[in-house]
Amino acid sequence: PGEQRGWREKTPETWVKVQSNPQLAQELAVGLTHRDFDISFSFEIPNKEHGMGHAFMRPFTRIVPDFDIPMIPFFLNCYFGPQPSANRCYRLGRAVREVIEASPLDLRVAVLGSGGLWHTPGSPTSWLNTEFDERILSHIPTGDAKGMADAFDAEGATPPADYGPKTARWVDGGTGMYTGIGSGTGETRNWVAAAGVADGQQGVVIDYVPVFASPCGMGFAYWEQ
Repeated sequence: PGEQRGWREKTPETWVKVQSNPQLAQELAVGLTHRDFDISFSFEIPNKEHGMGHAFMRPFTRIVPDFDIPMIPFFLNCYFGPQPSANRCYRLGRAVREVIEASPLDLRVAVLGSGGLWHTPGSPTSWLNTEFDERILSHIPTGDAKGMADAFDAEGATPPADYGPKTARWVDGGTGMYTGIGSGTGETRNWVAAAGVADGQQGVVIDYVPVFASPCGMGFAYWEQ
């Protein structure tokens, strides 16, 4: 744990030092490349004074409150078109598991997918699709990660013509390229990748809370292995 300081007005922050595992990170970079995933990687985090994003630190502070377990941050492109399909994320998750199991380090590794499910805060057309969330979550107890990926991809992308120019730029990240499911809902790709790591293992859905005021579908689940 670190010291409190006000980086922005009304935004006190706690600064902490998080360990990593460079050897396993390198094994993932090499192993995934050999499995036809042309990933990018970095040797250090730029602008360290800004810290890491909430996608990593919020769940990490709750799951590892003593910050005594190393973390390897793994980014998926969930926002900027063209994004990967959920089926590609599923295959990525399976490849990650292969690399971990082949590692000579013989570590016990936890894989966490954060973000999602359906949420569209700030969008001019915000709404909460609870049926989408239920379809995604339904594949966790059966261990069917491929079914989860298919459910995501079946939702389809919104044609650019259905957006106004301003909303289109917001959804595709300014690339002008055809995009998959946009807004925060695209973060469900992280769920699919994590499910791919545990493919075939039955998971447990802890809770689902539809927060219509946000709107955001709050899902919580885990796999033992």
